[in-house]
Amino acid sequence: MRRYVEGGGTVVMGFFSGIVDENDHVRLGGYPAPWTSLLGLKVEEFAPLAEGEQVTLTGQGGESLSADLWADVIDLQGAEALATFAEGWYAGRAAVTRHRVGAGTAYYVGTRLDASGLDWLLEDAARSAQLPAPLPVPAGVEVLTRRGQPQQNGAEESRYLFVLNHSGAPVEVTLPAGLDLLTDRRVNEAYALDTHGVAVVRLDDMDLNSPEATRN
Repeated sequence: MRRYVEGGGTVVMGFFSGIVDENDHVRLGGYPAPWTSLLGLKVEEFAPLAEGEQVTLTGQGGESLSADLWADVIDLQGAEALATFAEGWYAGRAAVTRHRVGAGTAYYVGTRLDASGLDWLLEDAARSAQLPAPLPVPAGVEVLTRRGQPQQNGAEESRYLFVLNHSGAPVEVTLPAGLDLLTDRRVNEAYALDTHGVAVVRLDDMDLNSPEATRN
């Protein structure tokens, strides 16, 4: 994992990681024991939260975030605090951290962020990894791209776009030109997805990162 991050990879690790070894024996001396140097921190105490209890965090840019279930008491050892606890006896201590290691970045989350907090964190991680979204889509819509196997006649492999609507309501998305394999319909630009709808589009010859493919 360290080689992966040093080589330019991005890792996001959550609380309670590394607390036991492969035999389920608790590691002593602080945790996350195998990854303290990778994450640039050490956790020597933690404070589980009562059922239904929430805690407020303050982001580096002034964001107000909400979390529950767990609170690590983090000792920074090279990492920077992206968010700190705003209340509790550990107020002012780091809750979410970021550590530059070689060409990559390791994040640590010492609490359970709510959905908006996870969006905030993963957007930062995606920017750090220089990972562009395949398409601009409404919240709750998942987009994945995949490539098929090269064809025996030497033609380039096909590219596929998977679009899944998790939002709980019908949405309209803007898709590049291709064929929806589930409906055998040609698609281009505006495309309606029902609640929990799915589209699997075999794309025409188009770069997904081009302005034409990503236009709103």
